[in-house]
Amino acid sequence: MYGLPVSNPSCIALLVECFNAFILKLNEEVLRPIIVSLAKWSAKESKRKLVFFQIMNGCLDTLREFFVPMVKIYFEIVAQSLTDCHTNLLSQKSLKRSRVETEVSTDDNQELLVVACSLIEHNYKYDANQFLLNDSFEVLCDPIAALFELIDLDNYENFVHTSLKPLVYEMDERTGDDNMW
Repeated sequence: MYGLPVSNPSCIALLVECFNAFILKLNEEVLRPIIVSLAKWSAKESKRKLVFFQIMNGCLDTLREFFVPMVKIYFEIVAQSLTDCHTNLLSQKSLKRSRVETEVSTDDNQELLVVACSLIEHNYKYDANQFLLNDSFEVLCDPIAALFELIDLDNYENFVHTSLKPLVYEMDERTGDDNMW
């Protein structure tokens, strides 16, 4: 997986499909260390996070409420990614500086942001056993609310309608308390 061409969407889609078929044959004792290893692998760079988040989205689509307890493994990575993408996108737009090779591009930040929002949305959507508690909501609330100020995003309106709106709906539906916002 270390030589994975993470910029090839069809390769990533095939990887997610294969991983989904693979996880159906595993129990939690075997799956958990694999997810932990993938989470550690993804922490090294944003393109890896993108692949990891897509794999986790696929796992949630496949296993639904049975996969939600795994959120503990990657929750902090997703929450930090929201904050990092927000900060990077604001600084890239406000400073209009030239990109350094180590800097994550605006497009990469936007793509990671969309996939991270989708991952959080899926976790709340499939949380039938109320695994995600109010403290998870509180950790995510500020970073998600801050995403609404990214009005300089390419296709901002589309981002709000396809990523933020469904995410906020699922979070609100799950908590059932408008006062949490």
